[in-house]
Amino acid sequence: ADKPPRHRRAACGVGFVAHIKGQKSHQIVVDALTILKNLRHRGACGCEYNTGDGAGILLQLPHKYFQENCPGFGINLPAEGEYGVGMVFMPVKEKEYKNFVKIFEKGCENYFVKKIITQ
Repeated sequence: ADKPPRHRRAACGVGFVAHIKGQKSHQIVVDALTILKNLRHRGACGCEYNTGDGAGILLQLPHKYFQENCPGFGINLPAEGEYGVGMVFMPVKEKEYKNFVKIFEKGCENYFVKKIITQ
């Protein structure tokens, strides 16, 4: 029989650790690596060599990199700390993709799409 949602254990895992006031520390990196090791059973191992899919840790937003590269994509980057970055897996079918982009554009002032080759 199917288990109630609170007892299901087959979903993907994700971990998040940060200092509430944004302070950087080595302990945050240690904790993030511990989370990553503990999620190996959820596929957090960077197993797909040909797609870039997998797992890792994001230490901080690379603001300087974005400052240097966003103008080339027509993106006016806000001040450091005034924006967020996300990753979204878009639909593959063209009609669904176009519908998704319409919805996405309503909520995002700037965005960049990078197509990933998968097989």
